Amino acid sequence: MRARPLPAPQIVTPLTARLLWGYGVAPRDRKAELLQALHEVVESVELTIETDELFERMLEIAVGVTGAEAGSLMLLDPESHALRIRVARGVEPELWPKIRVKLGEGVAGRAAAEARPIRVHGRADAEDFHLSRQRMDVESALCVPLVHEGRVLGVLNLHHTTRADAFDDDDLAFTEQLGRLDAEIIARAQEHECLRRQASRYAAVRAVREALGGGAAIEARLEALCTRVAALTPGGIATLYLLSDDELRLAATSLAGGGLGGEYRIALGAGVDGRAARDREPVFLDSEPGTLAYAALPLIAGDACLGVLSVQTSGVKGRPARALRETLNEIAAAAAEEIAHAEREARSSARATKVSAINETGIRLLSTRDPAEVARMTTSSGALILEADHAVLRLQDPDSKRFVTMTEIARACASTAVTVSVNNMVCEVIQALGNEEQKEKYISRICSGEYPAGAFALTEPGAGSDPAGMTTSAVRDGQEWVLNGSKIFITSGSFAGVFVVWAVTDPKAAKGKGISMFLVEAGTPGLIIGKKEDKMGQHASPTNEILFQDCRIPASALMGKENDGFRGAVGELAGGRIGIGSLALGIGLAAMDKATGYSLERGQFGKKISNFQAIQWKIADMYTDLEAARLLLMHAAFKKEQGRPFAKAASMAKLFASEAANRACYEAMQIFGGYGYTRDFPIERYARDARVTSIYEGTSEIQRLIIAREILHEFS
Repeated sequence: MRARPLPAPQIVTPLTARLLWGYGVAPRDRKAELLQALHEVVESVELTIETDELFERMLEIAVGVTGAEAGSLMLLDPESHALRIRVARGVEPELWPKIRVKLGEGVAGRAAAEARPIRVHGRADAEDFHLSRQRMDVESALCVPLVHEGRVLGVLNLHHTTRADAFDDDDLAFTEQLGRLDAEIIARAQEHECLRRQASRYAAVRAVREALGGGAAIEARLEALCTRVAALTPGGIATLYLLSDDELRLAATSLAGGGLGGEYRIALGAGVDGRAARDREPVFLDSEPGTLAYAALPLIAGDACLGVLSVQTSGVKGRPARALRETLNEIAAAAAEEIAHAEREARSSARATKVSAINETGIRLLSTRDPAEVARMTTSSGALILEADHAVLRLQDPDSKRFVTMTEIARACASTAVTVSVNNMVCEVIQALGNEEQKEKYISRICSGEYPAGAFALTEPGAGSDPAGMTTSAVRDGQEWVLNGSKIFITSGSFAGVFVVWAVTDPKAAKGKGISMFLVEAGTPGLIIGKKEDKMGQHASPTNEILFQDCRIPASALMGKENDGFRGAVGELAGGRIGIGSLALGIGLAAMDKATGYSLERGQFGKKISNFQAIQWKIADMYTDLEAARLLLMHAAFKKEQGRPFAKAASMAKLFASEAANRACYEAMQIFGGYGYTRDFPIERYARDARVTSIYEGTSEIQRLIIAREILHEFS
């Protein structure tokens, strides 16, 4: 007796030794004993080891016992519904990844599709078996489906190159039984693979959490993650990008020195990494068939793509490559969850800090009666206020946040809101038209609270709705400008730290063409703060007359181009209208909230007045008006954010919101009845505060003119 030589020395179990002995003695005469030995081997095999070795041995037995010259064991890919070679004899290994057989095509495809064995004597009929390629070297074939619990897992193929009658009924019966054992191995291997994937998932999650855990900075934790991922493959390099503003920005890498850092960016959809982020699907690149060279894995948490984890390898082949793909997918999923969690914690911590600061500022605001101090604290806390819960109600873009915030501030105090609104206008016009020195000097001082407020000095006694008719002049005198004239109705005039002033610099120019803008600091000689107006409402916001008497300012105080300042005023007034509309909305909501709450408490005729239809209709009509105003304001803010023309939208929003607020205050007072007319309740203050919203930043009549002009221009 002579056993078949093994590829290399190895230690075998007694059952495997018995199998080899039985195979080597008399393969065709001892099929029953071989099958029994095989069955025992299958029962005892440890599926934690590589199963391909056992498949190869069983294929070798099938070939030897049946007298076949070649064969293969093919597994069914459930995704592509195609058979792929797992092990083969007589087929070059480099061809294995390229060979795919669809269900129903060819002998193997039909055997798998019909779940029945097929024996072919002579060459297979090309038309009958839907052969895409006629093999001239096959004279007979035996193909057995591998079926386990009614499910086809693959096929076992045997063929002979010269004999048309190479396989008899005994060969078919033996191969069928061998196929059942193969199917059992495959089923058990798949179960084990599922468990292995779960274990891999847990290990990946644990490794990611260890890397991303702790109190280190997020950059250091991401770098630790990349280092661990790179260690999974020989010569591996891992890079992590975070998605921001439709760009992937390099956040961490396993490379020593950290690469290019935040300077390296990839546009969404550009390259392999950009495509993975855009499509939210992993991309795997092979340097050659079956050899993984590069992987780009999107980091998906919920509905959001946070970034991309990319991994470059020195070339991982075969089954290790398949296992690496699965492991990387698991790591990417776990990393996305941990990064999202870390970002939520960071936001919560930042928000808690900011809300605490806001609350502290609120307490201080309640304890002061000095308008200048109120303005200073409000301005210096503006950045914090933008992160408070009530400021994140609608769109998340900066302008929308600002206008929503304005509404919420006005709900509590319209005077504070108008101070903040004017500050915004001053900072915006400096940001848009000022030079770098002016921006650095004045915006920082306003935002820090060093200047309690900024002032917008445009309106004059003879130039209200027609600001182009102003008469305040600025005359160049060497390296200075000399201002003379007066401005009225200047919000925050008594405590502003800087004034944006418009003055005529070319009296001969056409109307509105010879006007320039200047920045004038409080305390400049010749700048006189005039009387404070005794107003109907918004008492906590001082409104002053401003006088210029030979007020000398340096030439550097000119902002923007000489004689081109009126355009800046017109542009900023349009943005200011969205702010004032938002302010009016806040007053209207405050009035209706108070009135609605009062209607649920006030009783008449034996029931709460909220039960009366007349009251219900007032509530329904006013909240509908206010919600419409909110949407108009958001629409105007959105167009402004997008850099699109928004003058008409701003005027529509300001017109509707200011008049809706006045109607809401009127109806709220009707719901309160006589109590609403007293100072015991805030309704009368809301009514007084709301009245001016249809006057300043352009009267309702002016808004209608602007709207009509824009519409007629569109039609023409």
